[in-house]
Amino acid sequence: MLIRKTLPEDLPLLDDIFTQCRAYMAAEGNPTQWDEKYPTSAVVAEDIKQGTGYVCVNDEGKVVASFALGTYEPEYDRLRDGAWHSNAPYVVVHRMGALPGQGAGQFIFAWLMARYSHIRIDTHEDNKTMRHILGKLGFAYTGVVSYEGYGDRICFDYVAPESKHKPALLNIRKATTADLNRIDELFEGARQYMYAHNNVNQWKNGFPSQSDVVPALEAGELYVVEDEDHSNEVVGTFVLSDYEPVYDQLQDGTWQADLPYKVIHRMATVQGRGVGTFIFKLLQAQYPYLRIDTHADNQTMHNLALKLGFKHVGKVFYDSRNSGWRECYDYLRPSTK
Repeated sequence: MLIRKTLPEDLPLLDDIFTQCRAYMAAEGNPTQWDEKYPTSAVVAEDIKQGTGYVCVNDEGKVVASFALGTYEPEYDRLRDGAWHSNAPYVVVHRMGALPGQGAGQFIFAWLMARYSHIRIDTHEDNKTMRHILGKLGFAYTGVVSYEGYGDRICFDYVAPESKHKPALLNIRKATTADLNRIDELFEGARQYMYAHNNVNQWKNGFPSQSDVVPALEAGELYVVEDEDHSNEVVGTFVLSDYEPVYDQLQDGTWQADLPYKVIHRMATVQGRGVGTFIFKLLQAQYPYLRIDTHADNQTMHNLALKLGFKHVGKVFYDSRNSGWRECYDYLRPSTK
């Protein structure tokens, strides 16, 4: 999945999403949170003008969810029966509507939590689905606010733990041919970083270069990460595919599951901005089973994988221009086990 700003051409789809959400909420015992006047595509059209509207797009390019982001909500100053867990600047999430069964809600929150250190949200007391997601992801109850004409809403917030990386406004999108030169620069930067950290054998013989990722670009499997804090600078790249033949010859261990998986290859990032963590967290939010491999000397990748819940499972041998042994890890979402 990807998240992008809402476009005018998205508007005809959103009323249908909101209608399906109303029906789902009613079936779940929450018939009064949204009425026929709110939200609508007309409301979202104003979000577009303000630059605060977003949509979530699935792997097939279909819009499956919509939400708005603000930086202040006046009613939150009148919170009662509790207190916010931080007085720091925050973003507020409004009008989140997602097609049921897509996993878009959890993905959106993973995206938000990777970008912002303080998030606030309110929902109807009877919205069991939203309350379940918020509780699972570490949002904490804070109290109650009232909206004129709509009544009480219960509030939650998320305060990020202390980290050496200040959250950056990163986002993932599909790569284009215009990105290839920058991707070459990222590969060379990653090579130099590896050499400086005693990993001279992972990427060698000019591998990878932009020519090595053109097939992935043509297949829609090449991605880049942009940093909105730095004029949408491309600060990372990776390939995400459905299968890696050499993984069928895993040695000295076994994969955690014999399930369809996504494999992450050719990841290169600018160091010091948390780009690798951002990539992995968003992929973990979308896909229940991931596999990766890396050189034994790539301590940065080993540490990151273990920190984010990947398990070391064995090794494989690549007989190619970039030949050699690679240590393998996989991530299996706990609910999948």
